[in-house]
Amino acid sequence: MKSYRTLALKELLSQKVTSILILIAVVLSTMMTTIVGQSIGVLSAMREQQAIAIGGNRYATFLQMNADQLHALE
Repeated sequence: MKSYRTLALKELLSQKVTSILILIAVVLSTMMTTIVGQSIGVLSAMREQQAIAIGGNRYATFLQMNADQLHALE
């Protein structure tokens, strides 16, 4: 186990540019994943709040229903 750690440390020190680029890529990908997840949550909550402000807490759209389906729902 110690030999693997020593070998890994030697490789990291010998290939500094590659190691730094890999580290930067991991950090940036983690940040982007977090930002996208946060944005999706914020947009979903904002859409729900707008729907509540416009039509109340319970809302539905009837745009894709024909008249028979609308009468059956009523």
